[in-house]
Amino acid sequence: MKKRLIIASIIGFVSLILGLIITGIGYFSGGIDQLSQVVKPAYIEKSYEQLDTVFVNGFAHTLQFTESADDKYHVRYYDFEDSNFWPLQVIENKGNLTIESYFTDTKINGIMQYGAEIIANNNPTYQTLTIEVPKNKTLKKLSGSIGPNITIENIHIEELDLYGSPQILNSTIDKGKLVLDGYMPYIENSTLKNLTIAADHNYIALNDVQLENVTIEEFSELIAINISLTGSNTFTSSGPGMNPRLTLSLSEASQKEAFVNLEVPINKKRLAYANGLELSDEEIEEYFAESDYLQEQLNEIGIFPTSIYKDQKVTSDSDKQTLTVGKTDSKHSLTVKATNANILLGEEEYAK
Repeated sequence: MKKRLIIASIIGFVSLILGLIITGIGYFSGGIDQLSQVVKPAYIEKSYEQLDTVFVNGFAHTLQFTESADDKYHVRYYDFEDSNFWPLQVIENKGNLTIESYFTDTKINGIMQYGAEIIANNNPTYQTLTIEVPKNKTLKKLSGSIGPNITIENIHIEELDLYGSPQILNSTIDKGKLVLDGYMPYIENSTLKNLTIAADHNYIALNDVQLENVTIEEFSELIAINISLTGSNTFTSSGPGMNPRLTLSLSEASQKEAFVNLEVPINKKRLAYANGLELSDEEIEEYFAESDYLQEQLNEIGIFPTSIYKDQKVTSDSDKQTLTVGKTDSKHSLTVKATNANILLGEEEYAK
């Protein structure tokens, strides 16, 4: 009797598994399309005569700023009002727009409902909020915490106070601060003025960008191609991480009119520490003499002129390298000071 019960249990279990497999096959062969009809967000479009500021808080969607086709400001998005996955609050008050996404108390009204929400929330169309700004009008301020999925295109922003990693295309920023969040921002065909970028040891790429009184702090890798310089600009990196890298080329006008001052302090103890070695001053030289790996990294540190700068002489000693190029009395300058950096000057290859 006991043996028959065990056999029956095994048969029942196998039947259950086979049933689930068959159900899964049916689900994936058409069930997804059916589930996508279970949960559909509401499409919302709002238009305004004027928007002065946009504040974003805890935003988990994709945010796009783009140019309006008419003389009004438009906000377009999909909203899951009763969803378990980051519904939106979009509130406008006297020209100030606040956008927030927030957690809700989890409500599971059956596995079909929950599965449908997962599918709907993975639809990129439903995850995008677009703000359109009329041509020749400005947005006075963009602030808040956004994350990596933000694009600013063909927009003039007077002030930026942002935590995130935006893609900025064909746009102008007049002043402010940008704190990178660990992703890779890309800026192209844009003008940045009076802006501090706290890179926090992250990657950043600039292509065909005009910099005016811009500071970029603590970059890990900075690719700056065809850069135009106005005013006083500064790139720095001095943190304890691995060797920072800078690839830099200037526009033709800045090659003729600007002054560039490059300095790479060489800190062997910091280089050893970045490789997991805590060495005393007495141990430093011995370890570097014996380690081919450390010596190879040490050889990568420095300033390497290429292209039109290939004949420029780098001043080098045991603890730093320096190079200055351009007009020393120019009002337009770039100062770079990056510890243990690899600086490639003159490279014109586009990189994203």
